[in-house]
Amino acid sequence: MNVIEIRKGQVLVPHERVEFSVRFRASFIDPVFRAEDQSIAQLEEITWQAYNEYRKFFFTQKASPEVGRRCRQRHVARER
Repeated sequence: MNVIEIRKGQVLVPHERVEFSVRFRASFIDPVFRAEDQSIAQLEEITWQAYNEYRKFFFTQKASPEVGRRCRQRHVARER
């Protein structure tokens, strides 16, 4: 019997700068954004630097005890 090799994680294939720019600017294709091209270029540069340096910021907060209690109740109810 053949053993199946399980891959874990994702392959990281970073975008090149040109491809990154095309994808970033795709959200700003509407002509109304043309007046803000310079601002969009600044945001793109900031975003590129963060992407290129693998910087990620997660803004999370713990759920309240009430949320945890409700989740546990649902889990117990499903087991019955």
